[in-house]
Amino acid sequence: MSVFLVIDRYTNEVIGQYEHLSVANAVIDELEDKSLNVRKEESNVKDKNL
Repeated sequence: MSVFLVIDRYTNEVIGQYEHLSVANAVIDELEDKSLNVRKEESNVKDKNL
């Protein structure tokens, strides 16, 4: 049986363990989407402060 680990690339902490690759990929996609949204919001705040 395979287990797929999702690991934070900055802290190297294990975020989760999943038996199916598709589930692990979905978790990664969701985390990346959240990260992009945070960066976009931070960029908008910086633009407003200029």
